[in-house]
Amino acid sequence: MATKISICSNAALLVGAAPIANPTDNTTAARLTFNLYDHVRDDLLRAHPWNFATKRVKLSPLTSQPAYGYLYEYNLPADCLRVLGIDYPLVSSDFRIEGGRVLANTDSLNLRYVFKNEDVATWSPDFVAVVTYTLASLIAYPIAKSDSLRQTLEQKVLFKTQIAKANNGLENPSQRLISNPLMQARY
Repeated sequence: MATKISICSNAALLVGAAPIANPTDNTTAARLTFNLYDHVRDDLLRAHPWNFATKRVKLSPLTSQPAYGYLYEYNLPADCLRVLGIDYPLVSSDFRIEGGRVLANTDSLNLRYVFKNEDVATWSPDFVAVVTYTLASLIAYPIAKSDSLRQTLEQKVLFKTQIAKANNGLENPSQRLISNPLMQARY
């Protein structure tokens, strides 16, 4: 099972550095990987609706109201990195995100979002590889002084990301398209 230390250590190994035993190691590789880790994790989590980092919550409106345009406002959850959608009849496209709040014209919201999943044990192995190779590509030049190694690792990141996204998508059933009279009348 992967851990933050094993991810950082593997990234260091990919660029030819010594493995990292703990976060307080006083090596350049340890300092770089642990310094970049949180940013890389959040950036990669936000980039795709990963199944292991998706949550659903019911939100209640705040007592304050938006100045105009919408009747209700809601605070986004503190761990929200990206809103995926709102599941509510007739509201799914009529909402706005402004200043860390959701504005809508309904008195309750069912929110789907990508959350800041810091529990590495719940990540897919594919995502662990993406994080590892991304960290390695970022530290390749400072550690190995090799631009070709950095470029090779960046290509690996793209490849690993494609595999991770494909496998993530295969874990969910296909969405069924619902036909309606308007769509049928047009063709």
